Amino acid sequence: MIQSMSIPFSFLLLAISALACTSDPGNNKWVSGTSNKATHNSQSNVDAETSAALECRCGMAQFLTLPHANITPPSEARRCASYKLIDARGTNEPQGVSMMFYPLIQNILANVTGGVSLPVEYPAAPDQNTTTGEEFVVNTIDQGLRHCPDQKYCLFGYSQGATLMLKVLSQLSTPALESISSVIMVGNPYRMPGQMSNVNATAQHDEQASVGMFAENAIARNETIPQLSTQVDRSGKVLDFCLEVSVPIAVFFAKPIIAS
Repeated sequence: MIQSMSIPFSFLLLAISALACTSDPGNNKWVSGTSNKATHNSQSNVDAETSAALECRCGMAQFLTLPHANITPPSEARRCASYKLIDARGTNEPQGVSMMFYPLIQNILANVTGGVSLPVEYPAAPDQNTTTGEEFVVNTIDQGLRHCPDQKYCLFGYSQGATLMLKVLSQLSTPALESISSVIMVGNPYRMPGQMSNVNATAQHDEQASVGMFAENAIARNETIPQLSTQVDRSGKVLDFCLEVSVPIAVFFAKPIIAS
């Protein structure tokens, strides 16, 4: 039986570089009457190349060129642990822990024993192809269920990494979903209004009609938008952040990130 691991503690969630990204008007837009499947035409369509370029505005040059590194040695990160913090970085970030989540993951590991950090291995390229990263996460959790049945997982996705985690969550089996303690997404390009998981900068439910840039493009093209299932959205495990310029430089809050 999986033991409960509910540990509330305060930590630094986001720094000013993160706020500058997620508040970029090119990342989220305001619309009304939208749905998961497009039902109307847009005045103009933005092609995939342009969309990818626009999303890259979220990564300031000085932000993307910072050295990235693993927090946990790769060999140790693959072993069984009490919990694994799996993060998927944003477009053009180098391989390693995303700078969006680096301070948060460091803080969790420093305050809760038994955990490891495991960055998702995938290109994070402008073409937005997340397939290899999805396989990495799904295989990691499936193997964990077989070899480390008590292991818990916390998933983090920034920008393109948020898209990756959205797609992962739609592929997981029921036992795999039950092994996940929490999911944190920031700058989700497919964010849609009306989701229970939508939160603002202070982690409170966000009822504003903020729509991710790629979701808007999909609506214009009458394409299906990757979304959380109702069960996952209402599970209380997912926080989908949309931050605004007016929030403080750093956000502190208490949240049981690791729980049964």
